[in-house]
Amino acid sequence: MDGMNTQLWKKLLLAVASPLFFIFLIEGALRLFNVNTELARNKNFKIGVPIWLLADPNWVHNVNFRMATSEGVDAEDVAWLAHFEEARYIQYRLKPGLDIQAVNPFNDVDVQKNITFRITSNSQGFRTREFTPKKPGTFRIVTLGDSSTFGWGIEPQVTWQYLLEKKLAGFLGAVEVFNLGISGHTTRHGLNVLRHFAWDLEPDLVVISYGANDARFVRQTADQVLAVDETFLGSVRWSLLKLRTAQLLRKWMYSIHDPLDATARKNDAPADGKAGLRAVALPQYKTNLETMIAEARKRNTATILLAICAPPDYTEAMNQTAEMERVPFIDSKRLFVDNYEGIKAGRIYPKELEYVRSIFGDENMTRNTWLYVTRDGCHPNRIGTNLISDALADVVDKTIAGLGGPSK
Repeated sequence: MDGMNTQLWKKLLLAVASPLFFIFLIEGALRLFNVNTELARNKNFKIGVPIWLLADPNWVHNVNFRMATSEGVDAEDVAWLAHFEEARYIQYRLKPGLDIQAVNPFNDVDVQKNITFRITSNSQGFRTREFTPKKPGTFRIVTLGDSSTFGWGIEPQVTWQYLLEKKLAGFLGAVEVFNLGISGHTTRHGLNVLRHFAWDLEPDLVVISYGANDARFVRQTADQVLAVDETFLGSVRWSLLKLRTAQLLRKWMYSIHDPLDATARKNDAPADGKAGLRAVALPQYKTNLETMIAEARKRNTATILLAICAPPDYTEAMNQTAEMERVPFIDSKRLFVDNYEGIKAGRIYPKELEYVRSIFGDENMTRNTWLYVTRDGCHPNRIGTNLISDALADVVDKTIAGLGGPSK
């Protein structure tokens, strides 16, 4: 009987060990030869598409709708996304240690002229300096937001965070502004950026700027997309995805089953392009803002709400939240409108205006006045970022003075 048990255990061990050894060999080979497991060839784009995008039902829905209409989708619309990677708790981030030149696909002039802007990232996958322990006497600001916070379409040295740090250094001394904005993020993503990254930086002030992506129509809400990450299944999923073998299997799956094929497009794209769900509904949007403010107060951290490129109803919801919570609020659209005449006449930021005109020309800017302050009708250009940084510097000064800190 003991002999039979021994033989049985040997067979069981062999049955388990053999596939594990086989997987180990494949994993080693994939890493040794640096096999690409991140991109899948796709006939719709003729370029490699990041697997994490093909696995995102919201991105697939949006692309299927655009392909089903005359609008279409160009390779440039996908190429820049290859510089991002999926990340637990926040869905995706920049690839760590990045230093590349990108083209803004949301402006035809940029694409035609091949105008690029530099994107770098730290070891955590954010477009900012490295995360380091806070030094005594340093005033730290963390900025949370979407692509307008990220600084889409502009160089690092003209983002509003960079300009704000320079302006505050004149009266705060040692000041650091960290940019934790990620293109496409919502307030729901922001909660997790705050909890898993921002609080470790011990900020004295947090600037919160979301809304443009919260308002998007989607197949799955931001809550649904991110909820699994907090569970045991999420832990298992992210552990498996660290293996190149699991990544390769997923790549094969999306190479065989293309979610962007004609059949999926027909079933996935309603006539009006709207899935009926907002990424973050207005009531939840306000709750998310309130939660971030409450968490900041528990840590004696000040908060400023900043609206950039958000729809009117979400901008108003942010304004109402700011009034209710008694925190400062800045509406960038109001800033742009109030300063338009001065900008156009060259009284405000004349050097920046000269640069913008050299790109778009007077005819384009006359036809689309938002080009005076944005790169593409949404993301602030270097004039817009100067307006925002000026307004923030004034509010930060008043906020610090109210807390008994330094003032001009």
